[in-house]
Amino acid sequence: MMNSALSRTLITVLAATFAVLGLSVSTTSAQAAEAAVEATPTLDTATYETRVLYWINRQRVNHGLPKVRPESCTDSVAEDWGSFLARTLEFFHQDLGNLNDRCNAKYAGETLAKGPVGPRQMVKLWMNSDGHRHILLSEKPRRIGIGAYVDQNGSWVVAADFTRF
Repeated sequence: MMNSALSRTLITVLAATFAVLGLSVSTTSAQAAEAAVEATPTLDTATYETRVLYWINRQRVNHGLPKVRPESCTDSVAEDWGSFLARTLEFFHQDLGNLNDRCNAKYAGETLAKGPVGPRQMVKLWMNSDGHRHILLSEKPRRIGIGAYVDQNGSWVVAADFTRF
């Protein structure tokens, strides 16, 4: 259980970070504290990625869509891209033609995220963005790859790549 002073500090840091990013999030103190704890870089990348997949699939099922399943080639591309973005502190989409060519996919979509937030909050932010929501709730993809890394500033950098073969 988090003490109240630490909880207030984490909430303040999250609020300031969202303000810098131009994001507005309405949440209770308990939810913000939970998101901050979930986002701590001590969470290993495999667990973070698994939780991102869980929350993406929960949204898809809630909207009557099939779950996306991990796929090795798609995951390899997402891992490479997420690692590159975290290592270089750059932040832009890769050429999805590369994903189509490399994995022999008919469809490719990508969502990116960066910030000190946990998997649930990250998916929630994507769902509140028309462009990201469109990709998460597209009927086209059946497979997914997720690359999540912590950059040198302590923020999670996530590349979620969606494909269909």
